[in-house]
Amino acid sequence: KNNLYSIGSNSVGELLPDGKGNYWITTQDAGIDFWDAETNHFYHYTTKNGLPDNTIYAILPDNHGRLWMSTNNGLSCFDTSSKIFTNYNTSNGLINTEYNSGSACIDHNGFMYFGGMNGIDYFHPDSLLDIKQPPALNISEVRVYNELKAIASSYQLGTSDNNITIAYTANDFLNAPNILYKYKLKGVDRSWTIYKGVNAISYNKLPPGKYDFHVFASYDGKNWGKPVIIDFNIATPWFQQWWFYAILTLFTALAIQILFRYRLQQKLKILQVRNRIHRDLHDDVGATLSSVKAYSEILKADPGNPVIAELIEENATEMIEQLEVIAWAANPHRDSFGSLIDKIKRYAAPVCTARHIQLNMSTDGIPRDTLMPGEVRQNIFLVAKEAINNAVKYSDAKNCSISSSISGGKFVVEILDDGNGFDNRVNGIGNGLQNMKTRVQEIGGEILIISEPDKGTRIKIQLHYPFRMPVPASLSFKKRR
Repeated sequence: KNNLYSIGSNSVGELLPDGKGNYWITTQDAGIDFWDAETNHFYHYTTKNGLPDNTIYAILPDNHGRLWMSTNNGLSCFDTSSKIFTNYNTSNGLINTEYNSGSACIDHNGFMYFGGMNGIDYFHPDSLLDIKQPPALNISEVRVYNELKAIASSYQLGTSDNNITIAYTANDFLNAPNILYKYKLKGVDRSWTIYKGVNAISYNKLPPGKYDFHVFASYDGKNWGKPVIIDFNIATPWFQQWWFYAILTLFTALAIQILFRYRLQQKLKILQVRNRIHRDLHDDVGATLSSVKAYSEILKADPGNPVIAELIEENATEMIEQLEVIAWAANPHRDSFGSLIDKIKRYAAPVCTARHIQLNMSTDGIPRDTLMPGEVRQNIFLVAKEAINNAVKYSDAKNCSISSSISGGKFVVEILDDGNGFDNRVNGIGNGLQNMKTRVQEIGGEILIISEPDKGTRIKIQLHYPFRMPVPASLSFKKRR
C-alpha cells in the first residue's frame, strides 16, 4: 500500500501483454495498471483519469493501439498513445450497463463481443475509429448576471456587468458526454483548460477591460475544430477613467499650491505684524526714549529745572500710551470692532470733557464681536486719535461725533467737528494729515478730509468689508513681461 509504484489492487482480473515485455493488468476495484518491466513500476489509471468505473470485467486490444474494457458502468476505450478514455453506455446504443467477468472475445472478422446482464453487445472497433473531423461548435447561450443576452460575436457591457456565463454546444447529442472542450479567456486564464462533456463556463467579478474568449471542440483531444471567439468590453467606471485621474492630479496640485500660498500668507502676516511692532517700537518708542535720555542728561547738569522734569514726565506718559497701543493691537483677543470702539471712547471722552466738547458716538448696529484685525484697529485708532487731538487743540469746537457703519461692502468711520476748520492749502498742518493718509493706505483703505474755515472738519475713512489687507508683492501672480 505504501509503495506508489506497486500494483494498485490485490484483486487482479486479467493480464494483457503489450508485445514489448510489458503488461496491462485489470483489477476488480482499482481500474487498470500498466507494468513497466524495465523499471518494475506499476502506473495506475482509474476513474480519476477518465474510466467510467474502477471495476473491470474484461479487456480486449484492437489493431489501433486501443484497449476495450467492460466495466460496471458501460464500455471504455483507452487510447494507449494519448492516454485518453472514451466511454460508451446505453445512450450510445449499448444494451448493457453492467457486464460479466471474463465475458469477452474477438471473432475471425475482428468483431468484439462483451457479455452483460442484459445480453451481448458486439461491434467492430474499426467502425469506432477516432473521428478525424472535429465537431462543429456554436455558442448556445450568453448570460450576464443570469440575464439572457442575444447571441453575438461582441458585447459592450456596463461597469457592473462583470458576472458572465457562456455556454456552447457541438450539436452532437449522441457523443455529447465524450466531446472535449478547450477554452481560454485572454487576460484572465494563463493556460488552456480542457473539460470533457462540460460545455459552460462562468467568470465572476471581472475587472473593467477588453476580453477575448476562445473555445474549441474535439472528439479525440488531438484534432480541434475552428475556434469560436467572443469579444466583450466591460466599461471602465468614471472614477477610473484617465480624465478623472488627470483632474484629480490637477486638483491635488492646485490644493497643494493653495495650501502653500495660505501658509506663506500666514507667515507673511506674522512677519508684517513683527515688522509693524518693530517699526512702532523703533520710530515711536525709540524716539521718545531718545528724548527722555537727552532730557535726563540736561537734568543731571541742572537738577532743579522744572521744565525738563515736566518734559521727561510727558515723554514717559506718551511712551506708556504708545506701548499700550502696540500691545493692544498685537493681542488677538482684542480683534473685534467692540474693542476698537472702547479704545477710542476711553481716549476721546476725557479729552473732550476737559475742553467742554460734546462727544457723540454711534455704531449703526454693527455687532461688537465683528472681527477686525490688529493692524486695522491700530491704524484706525491712531487716525481717530490724531483727528480728536486736532479738534481738541485747534478747532475750538463745541461738538464732536464719531460714527461707524457697514454698507455695500464698505466699512466707514466718520469723525466730524463743528470747529474753526482750516484751509486745505495751508502747509502748516500737512504732516498730521499726511500721517493719516499713510496709515489708511497701509490697510488698503481710502480717506477723505474736508474742511473749510469756520465750517468744521469732516474726516471719512473707508475700507473694504470683510477686511482684507493689501497682498504683499511676494505673493503677486501678475503676468511678467
